[in-house]
Amino acid sequence: MLALAASSGALGCTGQVDGDPLAEPMSAQQIQQHMQAAYASLPAYRDHGEVTKEMLQRDALRSTRSRAAFRTSFQRPAKLLLDYQDRAGRHVVWSDGQSPRSWSSWESAIVSHASLDAPLTAAAGVTSGVSALVPSMLIPGHSLALLRDPVLIGETNVEGEKCWELRGSLFETTITIAVSQSDFLLRRFQDRTLFNVQASGVPDELTAVDTIVFHPEIDPLLAPDAFRFDETARAELRAHGLQYEGIGAGLATTDHGVMFNRLFTGAPAIAAGLEVGDVIRAVNGEPTDEWPVEDIRQHLLGPAGSEVSVTIERAGAPHVIKIRRALIEL
Repeated sequence: MLALAASSGALGCTGQVDGDPLAEPMSAQQIQQHMQAAYASLPAYRDHGEVTKEMLQRDALRSTRSRAAFRTSFQRPAKLLLDYQDRAGRHVVWSDGQSPRSWSSWESAIVSHASLDAPLTAAAGVTSGVSALVPSMLIPGHSLALLRDPVLIGETNVEGEKCWELRGSLFETTITIAVSQSDFLLRRFQDRTLFNVQASGVPDELTAVDTIVFHPEIDPLLAPDAFRFDETARAELRAHGLQYEGIGAGLATTDHGVMFNRLFTGAPAIAAGLEVGDVIRAVNGEPTDEWPVEDIRQHLLGPAGSEVSVTIERAGAPHVIKIRRALIEL
Protein backbone atom coordinates (compact mmCIF):
# COMPACT_ATOMS: atom_id res chain seq x y z
CA MET A 1 0.00 0.00 0.00
CA LEU A 2 1.32 3.42 -0.86
CA ALA A 3 1.99 5.92 1.90
CA LEU A 4 -0.64 8.59 1.32
CA ALA A 5 -1.41 11.70 3.30
CA ALA A 6 -1.80 11.01 7.02
CA SER A 7 -5.32 12.36 7.01
CA SER A 8 -6.38 9.76 4.46
CA GLY A 9 -6.30 6.87 6.87
CA ALA A 10 -5.42 3.28 6.01
CA LEU A 11 -7.81 2.16 3.31
CA GLY A 12 -8.85 -1.44 2.85
CA CYS A 13 -10.29 -3.12 -0.22
CA THR A 14 -13.84 -2.48 1.00
CA GLY A 15 -13.40 1.24 0.50
CA GLN A 16 -13.54 1.83 4.26
CA VAL A 17 -10.94 3.04 6.72
CA ASP A 18 -9.29 0.01 8.34
CA GLY A 19 -10.11 -0.34 12.01
CA ASP A 20 -13.20 1.87 11.82
CA PRO A 21 -16.28 -0.28 11.14
CA LEU A 22 -18.52 2.81 11.27
CA ALA A 23 -16.67 4.54 8.41
CA GLU A 24 -18.72 5.17 5.30
CA PRO A 25 -17.61 3.58 2.01
CA MET A 26 -15.53 5.94 -0.10
CA SER A 27 -17.23 8.02 -2.73
CA ALA A 28 -16.07 8.19 -6.35
CA GLN A 29 -14.60 11.61 -5.64
CA GLN A 30 -12.60 10.28 -2.69
CA ILE A 31 -11.29 7.36 -4.76
CA GLN A 32 -10.12 9.81 -7.42
CA GLN A 33 -8.44 11.98 -4.79
CA HIS A 34 -6.55 8.95 -3.46
CA MET A 35 -5.59 7.99 -7.02
CA GLN A 36 -4.19 11.46 -7.61
CA ALA A 37 -2.30 11.35 -4.29
CA ALA A 38 -0.92 7.90 -5.07
CA TYR A 39 0.68 9.00 -8.34
CA ALA A 40 1.91 12.27 -6.79
CA SER A 41 3.70 10.30 -4.03
CA LEU A 42 5.61 7.91 -6.31
CA PRO A 43 9.37 8.60 -6.48
CA ALA A 44 9.56 6.41 -9.60
CA TYR A 45 7.08 4.65 -11.85
CA ARG A 46 7.07 2.40 -14.88
CA ASP A 47 4.29 0.83 -16.90
CA HIS A 48 3.44 -0.78 -20.18
CA GLY A 49 0.03 -1.24 -21.70
CA GLU A 50 -2.21 -1.82 -24.66
CA VAL A 51 -4.82 0.22 -26.48
CA THR A 52 -7.61 -1.60 -28.30
CA LYS A 53 -10.11 0.18 -30.53
CA GLU A 54 -13.24 -1.87 -31.29
CA MET A 55 -16.58 -1.31 -32.99
CA LEU A 56 -19.67 -2.95 -31.49
CA GLN A 57 -23.03 -3.47 -33.15
CA ARG A 58 -25.83 -4.05 -30.62
CA ASP A 59 -23.15 -5.01 -28.04
CA ALA A 60 -21.63 -7.67 -30.32
CA LEU A 61 -18.08 -7.22 -31.66
CA ARG A 62 -18.24 -6.08 -35.26
CA SER A 63 -14.59 -5.26 -35.86
CA THR A 64 -11.30 -4.40 -34.19
CA ARG A 65 -10.21 -1.12 -35.70
CA SER A 66 -6.65 -1.00 -34.34
CA ARG A 67 -4.29 -1.97 -31.57
CA ALA A 68 -1.39 -0.11 -30.02
CA ALA A 69 1.24 -0.57 -27.32
CA PHE A 70 2.91 1.91 -25.01
CA ARG A 71 5.37 2.16 -22.13
CA THR A 72 6.11 4.86 -19.58
CA SER A 73 9.10 5.49 -17.32
CA PHE A 74 9.13 8.28 -14.74
CA GLN A 75 11.45 9.49 -12.01
CA ARG A 76 10.71 12.49 -9.88
CA PRO A 77 10.89 15.38 -10.30
CA ALA A 78 10.69 15.48 -14.10
CA LYS A 79 12.43 12.60 -15.87
CA LEU A 80 10.00 10.89 -18.21
CA LEU A 81 9.81 8.74 -21.33
CA LEU A 82 6.51 7.89 -23.04
CA ASP A 83 6.77 5.60 -26.06
CA TYR A 84 3.58 4.88 -28.04
CA GLN A 85 3.42 2.63 -31.12
CA ASP A 86 0.66 1.56 -33.47
CA ARG A 87 0.43 0.66 -37.15
CA ALA A 88 0.31 4.33 -38.09
CA GLY A 89 3.71 4.93 -36.52
CA ARG A 90 5.50 5.78 -33.31
CA HIS A 91 5.38 8.83 -31.03
CA VAL A 92 7.88 9.45 -28.24
CA VAL A 93 8.02 12.16 -25.56
CA TRP A 94 11.02 12.19 -23.25
CA SER A 95 12.94 14.35 -20.82
CA ASP A 96 16.16 13.83 -18.88
CA GLY A 97 14.85 16.33 -16.33
CA GLN A 98 16.06 19.40 -18.19
CA SER A 99 15.31 19.17 -21.93
CA PRO A 100 11.81 17.89 -22.87
CA ARG A 101 11.68 16.64 -26.46
CA SER A 102 9.35 14.75 -28.76
CA TRP A 103 9.65 12.74 -31.96
CA SER A 104 7.16 11.11 -34.33
CA SER A 105 7.83 8.61 -37.09
CA TRP A 106 6.00 10.87 -39.56
CA GLU A 107 8.27 13.84 -38.77
CA SER A 108 11.94 14.17 -39.63
CA ALA A 109 13.14 16.26 -36.68
CA ILE A 110 13.30 16.03 -32.92
CA VAL A 111 11.33 18.91 -31.39
CA SER A 112 12.49 20.64 -28.19
CA HIS A 113 9.97 22.06 -25.70
CA ALA A 114 10.11 24.47 -22.77
CA SER A 115 8.25 22.01 -20.52
CA LEU A 116 6.62 18.58 -20.65
CA ASP A 117 3.13 20.11 -20.69
CA ALA A 118 3.12 21.02 -24.39
CA PRO A 119 4.29 17.71 -25.92
CA LEU A 120 2.13 15.57 -23.62
CA THR A 121 -0.99 17.64 -24.28
CA ALA A 122 -0.33 17.79 -28.02
CA ALA A 123 0.19 14.03 -28.17
CA ALA A 124 -3.18 13.20 -26.59
CA GLY A 125 -4.90 12.69 -29.94
CA VAL A 126 -2.02 10.74 -31.48
CA THR A 127 -1.68 8.44 -28.45
CA SER A 128 -5.41 7.78 -27.92
CA GLY A 129 -5.25 9.88 -24.74
CA VAL A 130 -2.41 7.86 -23.13
CA SER A 131 -0.14 10.93 -22.83
CA ALA A 132 -2.84 12.87 -20.96
CA LEU A 133 -3.64 10.17 -18.38
CA VAL A 134 -0.94 8.76 -16.08
CA PRO A 135 1.78 11.31 -17.05
CA SER A 136 -0.56 14.15 -16.11
CA MET A 137 -0.92 12.75 -12.59
CA LEU A 138 2.80 12.04 -12.15
CA ILE A 139 3.80 15.62 -12.99
CA PRO A 140 3.13 18.04 -10.08
CA GLY A 141 0.19 20.39 -10.49
CA HIS A 142 -1.66 18.37 -13.12
CA SER A 143 -4.78 16.20 -12.91
CA LEU A 144 -6.10 15.85 -16.46
CA ALA A 145 -7.10 12.23 -15.83
CA LEU A 146 -9.68 13.09 -13.15
CA LEU A 147 -13.28 12.56 -14.19
CA ARG A 148 -15.86 15.29 -13.84
CA ASP A 149 -18.98 14.35 -11.83
CA PRO A 150 -17.70 10.82 -11.14
CA VAL A 151 -20.04 8.05 -9.96
CA LEU A 152 -18.98 4.78 -8.33
CA ILE A 153 -20.81 2.12 -10.36
CA GLY A 154 -19.39 -1.00 -8.71
CA GLU A 155 -16.37 -3.28 -8.59
CA THR A 156 -14.56 -5.09 -11.39
CA ASN A 157 -11.53 -7.30 -11.98
CA VAL A 158 -8.76 -6.26 -14.37
CA GLU A 159 -6.33 -9.12 -15.05
CA GLY A 160 -6.58 -10.38 -11.49
CA GLU A 161 -6.57 -6.94 -9.84
CA LYS A 162 -9.68 -6.03 -7.85
CA CYS A 163 -10.76 -2.51 -8.79
CA TRP A 164 -13.39 0.12 -8.20
CA GLU A 165 -15.23 1.12 -11.38
CA LEU A 166 -16.03 4.81 -11.82
CA ARG A 167 -17.95 6.62 -14.55
CA GLY A 168 -17.86 10.31 -15.41
CA SER A 169 -16.97 12.76 -18.16
CA LEU A 170 -13.58 13.62 -19.59
CA PHE A 171 -12.53 15.09 -22.94
CA GLU A 172 -16.24 15.92 -23.53
CA THR A 173 -17.28 12.26 -23.51
CA THR A 174 -18.39 9.57 -21.05
CA ILE A 175 -15.52 7.59 -19.57
CA THR A 176 -15.29 4.52 -17.33
CA ILE A 177 -12.13 3.88 -15.31
CA ALA A 178 -10.98 1.00 -13.10
CA VAL A 179 -8.86 2.00 -10.07
CA SER A 180 -6.98 -0.67 -8.11
CA GLN A 181 -8.20 -1.26 -4.56
CA SER A 182 -4.68 -2.25 -3.48
CA ASP A 183 -2.61 0.72 -4.67
CA PHE A 184 -5.10 3.26 -6.15
CA LEU A 185 -3.38 3.17 -9.55
CA LEU A 186 -5.27 3.26 -12.83
CA ARG A 187 -5.71 -0.17 -14.41
CA ARG A 188 -8.21 0.50 -17.21
CA PHE A 189 -9.60 3.50 -19.06
CA GLN A 190 -12.53 3.05 -21.46
CA ASP A 191 -14.26 5.48 -23.78
CA ARG A 192 -17.57 4.43 -25.38
CA THR A 193 -19.07 6.56 -28.16
CA LEU A 194 -22.49 5.80 -29.67
CA PHE A 195 -23.20 6.40 -33.37
CA ASN A 196 -26.60 6.31 -35.07
CA VAL A 197 -26.29 4.85 -38.58
CA GLN A 198 -28.46 3.63 -41.44
CA ALA A 199 -27.93 0.06 -42.66
CA SER A 200 -29.88 -0.68 -45.87
CA GLY A 201 -32.32 2.03 -44.85
CA VAL A 202 -32.82 0.55 -41.38
CA PRO A 203 -31.72 2.64 -38.37
CA ASP A 204 -29.00 0.99 -36.31
CA GLU A 205 -26.52 1.84 -33.56
CA LEU A 206 -22.77 1.33 -33.51
CA THR A 207 -20.58 1.84 -30.45
CA ALA A 208 -16.90 2.73 -30.73
CA VAL A 209 -15.06 1.35 -27.68
CA ASP A 210 -11.49 2.50 -26.96
CA THR A 211 -9.89 0.57 -24.08
CA ILE A 212 -6.52 1.32 -22.46
CA VAL A 213 -5.11 -1.28 -20.05
CA PHE A 214 -2.20 -0.36 -17.75
CA HIS A 215 0.36 -2.68 -16.14
CA PRO A 216 2.09 -0.43 -13.56
CA GLU A 217 5.23 -1.00 -11.49
CA ILE A 218 5.65 1.01 -8.30
CA ASP A 219 9.05 2.58 -7.55
CA PRO A 220 11.10 0.40 -9.94
CA LEU A 221 14.88 0.63 -10.20
CA LEU A 222 15.35 2.60 -13.43
CA ALA A 223 18.58 2.57 -15.43
CA PRO A 224 20.18 5.96 -16.30
CA ASP A 225 19.35 5.42 -19.99
CA ALA A 226 15.65 4.84 -19.27
CA PHE A 227 14.93 8.45 -20.23
CA ARG A 228 16.93 8.60 -23.46
CA PHE A 229 15.45 7.88 -26.86
CA ASP A 230 17.80 5.61 -28.82
CA GLU A 231 18.79 7.39 -32.06
CA THR A 232 19.82 4.08 -33.65
CA ALA A 233 16.42 2.57 -32.96
CA ARG A 234 14.78 5.69 -34.33
CA ALA A 235 16.72 5.43 -37.60
CA GLU A 236 15.88 1.74 -37.94
CA LEU A 237 12.18 2.40 -37.36
CA ARG A 238 12.20 5.18 -39.93
CA ALA A 239 13.85 2.89 -42.48
CA HIS A 240 11.82 -0.26 -41.88
CA GLY A 241 8.54 0.86 -40.33
CA LEU A 242 7.19 -0.31 -36.96
CA GLN A 243 9.55 -3.20 -36.18
CA TYR A 244 11.75 -4.65 -33.48
CA GLU A 245 13.90 -7.75 -33.01
CA GLY A 246 12.69 -10.33 -30.50
CA ILE A 247 10.31 -13.26 -30.12
CA GLY A 248 6.95 -11.57 -30.80
CA ALA A 249 5.13 -11.89 -27.48
CA GLY A 250 3.48 -9.62 -24.92
CA LEU A 251 4.01 -9.86 -21.16
CA ALA A 252 1.80 -9.20 -18.15
CA THR A 253 2.37 -9.34 -14.40
CA THR A 254 0.01 -11.66 -12.49
CA ASP A 255 -0.23 -13.10 -8.98
CA HIS A 256 1.58 -16.20 -10.29
CA GLY A 257 4.42 -14.31 -11.96
CA VAL A 258 5.14 -12.70 -15.32
CA MET A 259 3.28 -14.51 -18.07
CA PHE A 260 2.84 -14.32 -21.84
CA ASN A 261 -0.49 -12.57 -22.42
CA ARG A 262 -0.39 -12.37 -26.22
CA LEU A 263 1.52 -13.95 -29.12
CA PHE A 264 1.88 -12.14 -32.44
CA THR A 265 0.68 -13.96 -35.54
CA GLY A 266 3.54 -15.72 -37.33
CA ALA A 267 6.09 -14.79 -34.64
CA PRO A 268 8.89 -17.09 -33.36
CA ALA A 269 7.10 -17.41 -29.99
CA ILE A 270 4.26 -19.33 -31.66
CA ALA A 271 6.57 -21.41 -33.84
CA ALA A 272 8.55 -22.46 -30.75
CA GLY A 273 5.41 -23.65 -28.95
CA LEU A 274 4.74 -20.89 -26.42
CA GLU A 275 1.13 -20.42 -25.34
CA VAL A 276 -0.79 -17.53 -23.81
CA GLY A 277 -0.81 -18.08 -20.05
CA ASP A 278 2.67 -19.62 -19.85
CA VAL A 279 4.42 -18.23 -16.75
CA ILE A 280 8.11 -17.32 -17.18
CA ARG A 281 10.42 -18.88 -14.60
CA ALA A 282 13.85 -18.34 -16.19
CA VAL A 283 15.55 -16.77 -19.21
CA ASN A 284 18.77 -18.38 -20.45
CA GLY A 285 18.89 -20.37 -17.22
CA GLU A 286 18.62 -17.33 -14.93
CA PRO A 287 15.63 -17.48 -12.52
CA THR A 288 13.27 -14.55 -13.13
CA ASP A 289 10.82 -14.79 -10.22
CA GLU A 290 12.31 -11.64 -8.66
CA TRP A 291 12.74 -9.76 -11.94
CA PRO A 292 10.45 -6.86 -12.88
CA VAL A 293 8.58 -7.38 -16.13
CA GLU A 294 10.70 -4.79 -17.98
CA ASP A 295 13.91 -6.72 -17.20
CA ILE A 296 12.38 -9.90 -18.61
CA ARG A 297 11.24 -8.03 -21.70
CA GLN A 298 14.74 -6.66 -22.30
CA HIS A 299 16.29 -10.14 -22.00
CA LEU A 300 13.84 -11.51 -24.58
CA LEU A 301 14.88 -8.83 -27.08
CA GLY A 302 17.95 -9.42 -29.20
CA PRO A 303 19.35 -9.55 -32.72
CA ALA A 304 17.34 -11.45 -35.31
CA GLY A 305 18.77 -14.96 -35.70
CA SER A 306 20.04 -15.20 -32.12
CA GLU A 307 18.55 -17.74 -29.71
CA VAL A 308 17.02 -17.32 -26.27
CA SER A 309 16.04 -20.11 -23.86
CA VAL A 310 12.90 -19.57 -21.81
CA THR A 311 11.80 -21.78 -18.94
CA ILE A 312 8.03 -21.59 -18.54
CA GLU A 313 5.51 -23.14 -16.18
CA ARG A 314 2.40 -24.61 -17.80
CA ALA A 315 -0.26 -26.53 -15.86
CA GLY A 316 2.17 -26.77 -12.94
CA ALA A 317 4.98 -28.35 -14.97
CA PRO A 318 8.22 -26.69 -16.15
CA HIS A 319 9.21 -26.62 -19.82
CA VAL A 320 12.36 -25.26 -21.45
CA ILE A 321 11.65 -23.68 -24.85
CA LYS A 322 14.33 -22.38 -27.20
CA ILE A 323 13.29 -19.52 -29.46
CA ARG A 324 15.15 -18.03 -32.40
CA ARG A 325 14.56 -14.29 -32.49
CA ALA A 326 13.39 -12.53 -35.63
CA LEU A 327 12.39 -9.13 -36.96
CA ILE A 328 8.86 -8.54 -35.65
CA GLU A 329 6.32 -6.28 -37.31
CA LEU A 330 3.60 -4.98 -34.99
